[in-house]
Amino acid sequence: MRAELERVGSYGELVGVSGAMRRLFEQIEKVSQTNVTVLIRGESGTGKEVVAREIHRRSMRRDKPFVAMNCAAMPETLVESDLFGHEKGAFTGADSARIGKFRAADGGTLFLDEIGDMSPGTQGKVLRVLQESAFEPLGSTEPVKVDVRLISSTNRDLEQEMERDRFRRDLYHRIKVVEIQIPPLREHREDIPVLAEHFLNLFRVKYPEGPNRFSPEAMQWLQRYDWPGNVRELKHVIEGALVMASGPELLPVHLAPEPAAAGAESEAAIRVDCSLPYKEARKKVLDDFDRQFIGRKLQEHDGNVSRTAEALGIYRQSLQDKLKKLNLRQGRLPEEG
Repeated sequence: MRAELERVGSYGELVGVSGAMRRLFEQIEKVSQTNVTVLIRGESGTGKEVVAREIHRRSMRRDKPFVAMNCAAMPETLVESDLFGHEKGAFTGADSARIGKFRAADGGTLFLDEIGDMSPGTQGKVLRVLQESAFEPLGSTEPVKVDVRLISSTNRDLEQEMERDRFRRDLYHRIKVVEIQIPPLREHREDIPVLAEHFLNLFRVKYPEGPNRFSPEAMQWLQRYDWPGNVRELKHVIEGALVMASGPELLPVHLAPEPAAAGAESEAAIRVDCSLPYKEARKKVLDDFDRQFIGRKLQEHDGNVSRTAEALGIYRQSLQDKLKKLNLRQGRLPEEG
């Protein structure tokens, strides 16, 4: 692991030099040598699937399949069919048999992303597979035996979900033999320059005519911004900037075209109250920035939360949480000053 970290803080597909990321790498290193179930927790965009893939890549199952399924992105009516498979004719539209994710991952690793969005009924069936290493495809009475390591992730408060009877306590304890917490990007800002350079080099392969460096002001803006969409948002912002920018350097205006969003050192857009303690003043500036930037993006997309979230590179739920925190109504452009 030490040799990998010496390569500009790289650890497989993960990048970071902070203490928080080094602790994460150490956790991955330890857990990958076992077959225990792992629950990965973190905000949207922190890289939960990347961590799961890294655990699999370093495990004894590395030569077997890694199969991922996003439980939040699939209609509930299709989740069980996708997980357990079905026989031909099992239901209307089942024109052929399907093996499902559990069987596809046999011998390898199954990653259930956003498991907190799974219905209690499906949770019970997943629990049975973990207990018996077997399941019955839809439309079949013949059990199928599988050897699968389960890694799950969530950005929900599963403890609160259990109190509300929306997540099974017995499944919670089965999937959480080891828990890995991925910190949000705002909590390890020292990794932003390393990540930014990593993504710049990555995307310059696709866009070789684009800028080849960040201006000092652009890097300062990157480190000041709160990154509600975490590493995913940073990645999308840099790719978009490379596509749209001209000249040898990426500038703040390329990263955030709106003058207020670019941090544009505009006191009319965002003011710093120097009478406050440092932490309070800093939080207020970041909240004011988010309020103006997200408010403008909502206006650009006619108040449509789904389209705005897609443009920002974050999940819809994360944007809704942000709107509530900032007291932003959908489609309202905040007043400047």
